[in-house]
Amino acid sequence: MTLPEQLRHSIKDTYKNTLNFKGRTGRLDYWLFIGFYAVASLFVYALSALAITEEVGEVIYGIFVFVHFFILIGLQARRLHDTNKSAWWLLIGFIPLIGMIVLLVFYILPSDQGPNRYGNDPNTFESAPGQEVL
Repeated sequence: MTLPEQLRHSIKDTYKNTLNFKGRTGRLDYWLFIGFYAVASLFVYALSALAITEEVGEVIYGIFVFVHFFILIGLQARRLHDTNKSAWWLLIGFIPLIGMIVLLVFYILPSDQGPNRYGNDPNTFESAPGQEVL
């Protein structure tokens, strides 16, 4: 799969699983979506600066951030699951600096090979114990 195809797949899969806090997301899919979100966020911010009034621009950007907040929480939970860690580890992010560094390390870690307690390996089509392949 080429990089543009992988990017489209990553974006589509992340939006499709917006409120899904189960399963796994591979490292490449995670970082591709984070890159897409960063670029889209800058684009929406620039567009909001061109709004009729400053308040309208703030509302536009606020809606974008609010909608993507839940998408990013689900994505981060699935990425932690891919490294065989509970999504409860997201709470460590509330510890200033140290928490964010720990989470960054977890997001950089390679995926667990094969199925784990959170589901199938996103890079294969094997089934985890007690789960069916769809």
